[in-house]
Amino acid sequence: MNAPRRPLRGSWLAGCLILLAAATAATGSAARTQALDAPAGLQAFDLRPGDTKGVVPTFSRTPALAWSPVRGAVRYQVQLATNRRFAAGSGVIWSSMIQTVPVASIPISIPWITNRNPGALFWRVRAFGGDAVSSWSTPASFRMRASGAPRQVPGAAGYVRWSQATGATGYSVWLVDQDKLVSTLVPSVDFRDYFRNGTPARVTWRVRAERRLYGSDTRALPAVSYGPWSAAYTTAVSPSGAQALRTVNAAADSASARNFMPVFLFPADRTALNHVYVTSDSACTRVVLNSAVVRGGVWVPRAAQVSTGSRVQAPVNDGPVSSSEGTEVVPSELGPVQGARVDLPAGRYFWTVVPVERRSDGTYRDRRSVEDACGSTKGSFVKGAAKPGLGRPAAPFASGLSPRGRLVSVTAPTVRLYGHPVVAWRPAQSATRYEVQWSRTESPWRTIGTARTYSTSVSLPTDPGTWWYRARGINGSSNGIQLMPWSAPVRVRVAAPTFSVVG
Repeated sequence: MNAPRRPLRGSWLAGCLILLAAATAATGSAARTQALDAPAGLQAFDLRPGDTKGVVPTFSRTPALAWSPVRGAVRYQVQLATNRRFAAGSGVIWSSMIQTVPVASIPISIPWITNRNPGALFWRVRAFGGDAVSSWSTPASFRMRASGAPRQVPGAAGYVRWSQATGATGYSVWLVDQDKLVSTLVPSVDFRDYFRNGTPARVTWRVRAERRLYGSDTRALPAVSYGPWSAAYTTAVSPSGAQALRTVNAAADSASARNFMPVFLFPADRTALNHVYVTSDSACTRVVLNSAVVRGGVWVPRAAQVSTGSRVQAPVNDGPVSSSEGTEVVPSELGPVQGARVDLPAGRYFWTVVPVERRSDGTYRDRRSVEDACGSTKGSFVKGAAKPGLGRPAAPFASGLSPRGRLVSVTAPTVRLYGHPVVAWRPAQSATRYEVQWSRTESPWRTIGTARTYSTSVSLPTDPGTWWYRARGINGSSNGIQLMPWSAPVRVRVAAPTFSVVG
């Protein structure tokens, strides 16, 4: 009697694998040829999808973009344009292929757009999956606008202050009596132009916010954009009358005032000429910033100044300046058309004031050395620097695709995202660019990757697992180290792909 045959487990398994492979190939072939729906549910947002309302939302800084996932899509293409035609070479200002997730970060600091009708930017998305490509989505749009006109806030003798504007990279001040436009990085300006004989006793001035284009050289967008002018204010001019060297906050908002360069006040006659020096050491040997030659006892750093009639940049002094030893001194305020670097990194600084003489040949010369003036009297101040706001440790501003294929944001520690999440943050004051790093651990921090962007969001190209990320601003207007402090790290969990048998 023959013994029963043992099952050929290896042959059976091999056969099943062949059948499974054939079925998978057939299914994959069908998937590759299956038509894809055009993306829908397009929305622009600041921090999380759904946080912005309106058919055509308005932003004061570059938003991120999101849309509903398309079944069968493995990647998306996004286009941003200045018109509905999306004309290559003229209308399209940014285009990118997005992997897997229905969220995109625009790496441009987009200016405010107010000089066109309808004054909006348009964007659209299409999906790719296998050999299939969907049609373009119906275009969506958003507007870039200043948050409003600045308003005067309480100041003091010799200078004025105004409210800050969200998304502003600086301010233009119109000194109506002097026919001059002054560009400044801080929400304050001095009245140096009026501290002389024969000038008006009162200043008529207006102010508007500026926003510069960063991250793109396209001519379709303005290099500098402006918010609306404020009302015309009239302020009395009078010497500061300071009894000693001191600084006050240029910004009225006490929560962020230290992050701006301060207003410098010092004893001085109304018509006396003075030169302010800022140093990084108490002996005043390392000069990091110096003023134009100014009259009166107040100085606020200016980035540039132009004539309102000719629009030609005006010099901060009407003649060369030299030290007490005769060496030429270039004022920090004498910058290119796009603005001088008159900001400083975070830290403690010292400053002093040197009297200046106007010579018969039209030049200016310091009467004392910086070290001698510093030995007689000096002041000090602490300059701060803001950090980006990444959200709460348990709920960062991170969005992407859930393992179940839905567009979600992290609102609790248990939320996981699939693919490459897009993370956003609240802007850091004075930052013109941002750097983001990610690590597998919070402590010790070991940087795995780095990304830089001109907007306030970025895509993290992370693998599945638990990640920590942090961000810091980069101050392109700073004279010296431009890197600002790191934010506190926050955590995001990235899920591995999941599969199920479908047939």
